[in-house]
Amino acid sequence: MHSDFYFIEQMVKEKERQWLTEADRLHQFKAINSTQTNARKRKIGSITGYIKTLGAFLFRKQERLICRC
Repeated sequence: MHSDFYFIEQMVKEKERQWLTEADRLHQFKAINSTQTNARKRKIGSITGYIKTLGAFLFRKQERLICRC
């Protein structure tokens, strides 16, 4: 009976170790995806910001050049 208890205890510890390893792996995977997503958002935000600025520059209202000296 004691050996059965020891065997079950070892199996539970092994399963716990496997679950912790899997949770750690999933956490790292999520962190990598989050970093890639944030980097992608920053790139897209940078490009759209550049396009908006360029559009504002190109389509700004032209002022008349009148010298009021």
